Amino acid sequence: MAEDLPFVDTNIFVRHFRQDHADHSPRATAFLTRIESGQERARTAEEKGLAALVDFQLKRWFADRTHAEQPALIDQAKRVFLANDVAGYAASCRALGAMDLRGKVDGIQCPTLIVVGDEDYATPPSMAEDLHRRIGGSELVVLPSVRHLSAWEAADVVNGHIDRLLARLG
Repeated sequence: MAEDLPFVDTNIFVRHFRQDHADHSPRATAFLTRIESGQERARTAEEKGLAALVDFQLKRWFADRTHAEQPALIDQAKRVFLANDVAGYAASCRALGAMDLRGKVDGIQCPTLIVVGDEDYATPPSMAEDLHRRIGGSELVVLPSVRHLSAWEAADVVNGHIDRLLARLG
């Protein structure tokens, strides 16, 4: 449960991180942006409700083509998003915004499939390419005209890549 999790004031963390990394390298800047974005979305949800974020989320999750060609999918994603618990959503925004597990990926030594949409600006292709370079033997698939929820937006294509990986593993 969210109330059982330790709480870290990421605003204090951001202030100290900026002081310690005054050079604002691209990696530090990207990390700060994720933290601040997560905090902002959490506050918006708590203060205005999830309906205030739904248009932003749908645009972030799905390419314009998908909005035009698959309105039922967009409606389903909207219903699922709006059914979330606000406190749980806010806690996940803060946690995911502050999480940086890039230092852990160097130890991955198993078959790894990395799938990203070429229009995903939440976890952009550059992040996927970094993972691909750091995980030996990994496979990177960049899906054209797809954003953040690639497993929804291009389910058949993503499932095909997963099936192919599983078939190789026997």
